Amino acid sequence: MTRLGLLSFLSASAVTLALVVRPAHPTVPNAKPAPKTAKAAVASPKTALTPPTLAAKSASANPLVTEIAITAPWGSGKGELGHEVPSEAMPEAPMSLAVDGAGNVWVLDQVNTRVVIFDGNGTVLRTVPIANRIAQDLAPIAGGVAILDRLVDKAIVFLDDTGHETHRVALAGPGVDEPSGVTGLFVYQDPADPLAGTWVEYEHRGLVRVALPDRTPDAARLRLDGRRVPNSTRLLRAARDPAGFALVSALGPNGFLARVPTPQPILQLEGLFGDRKGRTWVAAHTYEESAKHALVDQRVTVVALDPTGAEIGRADLPPPEVAGDQLVPTTVGADDCFYQLHVGKTGATIWRVR
Repeated sequence: MTRLGLLSFLSASAVTLALVVRPAHPTVPNAKPAPKTAKAAVASPKTALTPPTLAAKSASANPLVTEIAITAPWGSGKGELGHEVPSEAMPEAPMSLAVDGAGNVWVLDQVNTRVVIFDGNGTVLRTVPIANRIAQDLAPIAGGVAILDRLVDKAIVFLDDTGHETHRVALAGPGVDEPSGVTGLFVYQDPADPLAGTWVEYEHRGLVRVALPDRTPDAARLRLDGRRVPNSTRLLRAARDPAGFALVSALGPNGFLARVPTPQPILQLEGLFGDRKGRTWVAAHTYEESAKHALVDQRVTVVALDPTGAEIGRADLPPPEVAGDQLVPTTVGADDCFYQLHVGKTGATIWRVR
């Protein structure tokens, strides 16, 4: 199973720009991963954690601030995260992350069947046990966590702080023909929000509300044609042109269509998010191709746009150093910062961009 993308499709006048699913550790364009099997996996050996580095490259006259928020070696102990290398399948790393209103970072460590909650300085606050290894996304909720399982249970499972299941809502239904097509989980908890509840993104096209604020099924299955922007009625979409730019659209009052250039061709869009300050964040995995058709000089370029679609600044983050199957490797937290969950040779690094 490859890492699924995060974004909606968007059509341009002369060419249809579609999201391309990125393998977790590409070596050539359109490379196909090995099929996942049920054979026993072998855990990666523990070594000293070495944070990733990236060759300096001038990307913007207004560079954003980047910093390492958390480092976690591979392993199963406190402060460690799981990474496995099956004999005949894609290696597996933490599937996703989320950041709550207190700035705590929640990491779905499904290899170790748990959610690990770090504070903003990287100290482990607590863990929440989860029941299965197939969970692929999470969202912090009042008193616990919501877990996405789109492959086995095919449901959103709500857990309390002890890991006890309190509610369960099926994914299949109007707006979700096939649960494996779900590509993200979003929970809006503000009781004054008419769209509060639990939503899933389906096939990169838009959102479907599957549960009401009380965590019971939403019989109406409301739909939104894009990603929500916090504190706004705007909806976001994005698409990429491999030649070197992303198209980002904001639908709704004072919307925009922005052409975001990148200094290198785009292999894959890595993230599209709005924050509470009205900014739009877009991330693209860019690369150069060698004479032997290998991908070289890879990086993840993060760009912030103001409410009109004009660029505020950008920064470069490192691409994965080793293979590690993930669903949601980037997010924007309730602190309005961009986060990347990076898979390295000796452990995971969580980068923060502000």
